[in-house]
Amino acid sequence: MKVTAQPDTARARRSTRTRAGRLIARTVAIVVLVLLVGFVVVPQYGDAQRALASAAMLSPVLLVLGLAFELASLAAYGALTRVALDPARRPAYPTVLRIDLAGVAVTNAVPGGGATALAVRYRLLMRSRVPSAAVAGGIAVEATVSNLLLGAVFAAGVLLSLGSLPDSPYYRLAGGFILLIFGTAAVALMLAARHPAKAVAVARSATRRLSAAHQDSVATFVDAAIMAVSAFAADRRRFGAAVIWGLINWLLDVAALGVFLAAFGFHPSPGHLLLGYGLVNILALVPITPGGLGVIEGVLVPTLVALGSTYDVAVLGVTAWRLVQFWMPIPLGAVSALSLAAGSHPRGAGRSHPPAEAST
Repeated sequence: MKVTAQPDTARARRSTRTRAGRLIARTVAIVVLVLLVGFVVVPQYGDAQRALASAAMLSPVLLVLGLAFELASLAAYGALTRVALDPARRPAYPTVLRIDLAGVAVTNAVPGGGATALAVRYRLLMRSRVPSAAVAGGIAVEATVSNLLLGAVFAAGVLLSLGSLPDSPYYRLAGGFILLIFGTAAVALMLAARHPAKAVAVARSATRRLSAAHQDSVATFVDAAIMAVSAFAADRRRFGAAVIWGLINWLLDVAALGVFLAAFGFHPSPGHLLLGYGLVNILALVPITPGGLGVIEGVLVPTLVALGSTYDVAVLGVTAWRLVQFWMPIPLGAVSALSLAAGSHPRGAGRSHPPAEAST
């Protein structure tokens, strides 16, 4: 009796520690979210409302152009996702676009919504008759390409701004640190592709505190993701198309920010615009708040002020941009999710495929 009780007691203690850790993490995330919203987001939106009265030069044409750029950026994101999926299994573009819009809406509406959005996109792609392995590989390819291209956008901003940044070591230090992170990630990805067995072993070691079933699931996902990325990199046509659509996605979003700033009278140089945009979007990858709410506004406004904008114009431009970049996808994603849920077989699901093998 004592021999069997000891493992049960150890498991109970581990379970208690895990629940306590999750509770602490969620509490910290909620506190950080409340502080950011209360001390960063609300004051800036209040300042934007007060500054609107003094905005003498406002071009409706530029505002409409910024909205068009943002919609085109979302469309390019859907094209990137479809290219990343297996050509023999992927749904039609309208279905993939609606799935991506639903995912973006979840990301922007739920604290730490990136993981929830991943699960939503996974399930919706499975409902579109895409096999689970193809879904895991496609999402891994899309995330890898998109994030590395974001690092390239930031690197381009750093290089173009080297001679015009304010005389402060913090800009170069931050730029070097972020470039080091993305460079390390690229090297790690290359090593994982060359030594997939070691990468799976590292994943198992990192999840050794989980149950055996969860360790197997993580190892299977990592193995499928590495195989998909390796096969994708070997397909020059798909790889080139993904790079093009990924760059279009990011650059159209950058252009939307630039247009909204120009609508209120600030015309940053291309280097400064890419630098500020890349910096805040890299910081937004940390899942603290939904869609980087508060983080992006709280960092981008002072960055633009340091690069030559007035405070009122920076607040106005960033606020206008975030209204379409952050808030607009939420209703669009809700409508997309409803349209996908309207039937058991989503429109545009493509050719008949065998049912998916597994669920997350």
